[in-house]
Amino acid sequence: MRSTRSPRPRATRPPLANAKGIDTRDFAIDGDGVHWIRTARRARPNPWLLSRQPVFDATTPGPQSLDPRYGRCGSIAPVATTFRSSIGQALGRGADGSVAVAGVAGVAFNADRLAVVKLTAAGASDPTWGDHAVVVKPPLPAGSQGLVVEGVGVEPGGAVVVAATYADQGFKTTRSLLARFDASGHLDPGFGSGGYVLDALPGQSVRTIDDIAVQPDGAIVAGGETNDTDTSFGDAGRFTVARFTPAGSLDPSFAGDGIAMLDTASLGRGHADAVRVLGDGRILAAGGAGQGFALARFAVDGTPDPAFGTGGAVYDSPPADAAITALDLTPDGHIVMAGSGGTAFAQPELALRCASAPTASPTRRSAAGASCSTRSPAPRPG
Repeated sequence: MRSTRSPRPRATRPPLANAKGIDTRDFAIDGDGVHWIRTARRARPNPWLLSRQPVFDATTPGPQSLDPRYGRCGSIAPVATTFRSSIGQALGRGADGSVAVAGVAGVAFNADRLAVVKLTAAGASDPTWGDHAVVVKPPLPAGSQGLVVEGVGVEPGGAVVVAATYADQGFKTTRSLLARFDASGHLDPGFGSGGYVLDALPGQSVRTIDDIAVQPDGAIVAGGETNDTDTSFGDAGRFTVARFTPAGSLDPSFAGDGIAMLDTASLGRGHADAVRVLGDGRILAAGGAGQGFALARFAVDGTPDPAFGTGGAVYDSPPADAAITALDLTPDGHIVMAGSGGTAFAQPELALRCASAPTASPTRRSAAGASCSTRSPAPRPG
């Protein structure tokens, strides 16, 4: 007699469940949770996904559950495009809870296009945003290569700004671009030239924008690295923060020429990989200095904030080759950062949390939640 027992239900598995080498690329905190972008080096056809945790607390040991109301098992797989794509490189969150995710796309291995996906607060594809995924080809100089999206900002009205880096042929110099899309996904002709600002940080041999944040008035704050061997900083990269007007020009009211720098020459190469704008207009920037972490706060006019850390900055010396790569603020004003640190052969992800105006090194935890030992801060540059 045939059994009438119902078949065993198949377990629901989140995207990337069998992926190898999953990395966190970026995150953004909303009122009661956090969105994460995760990528997998060997997972097809879903090389990235967006996840959401309903409550995020970097001080709580152990793994934390994903939001079951968001997508499938708390995660959303990529929106398909007609191009070979690597969209999950950076994300930005709007004031209404919407999320924009951007990366590059192209034919075969020639990724020469920007691709932007926009999702509603519920995690659904935004039907007002182009054809769900907007793909454009920026007018880069002939021979340019290595296009990578570094930052995404969402304006209060729904417009999206994307920052990317590219190199000339042979990767001898690196440059940055900004692109602005209106709320429907069309390039903004009033921004720069045809919606693009190429070579956004002029005058340096290395001029990369590694993250952006958009102010309520539409001004764009960028963090990155500049390098010019003809300066007093020597050939070390400089921890750089810049501000652009809503039209895409450098803002002369910020540090005199739109570009502020933190002198980390005594520690080594400096780079600002994450930025956020505070409610009063001051700017938080995080990245690396030498082989350690760097966190700085700048006043509205671009000068280092003397009330923050020592001389406007906090430095920490964790395991070698460490840097902060993502930054956001909790509703109660705490600073949450993500990055990596370790040896050349092991780069564990780290989550960090510190007070809104730290005078000492931030609390550091591994991705699994285990506490990490804290070393004395590195010497401050004079």
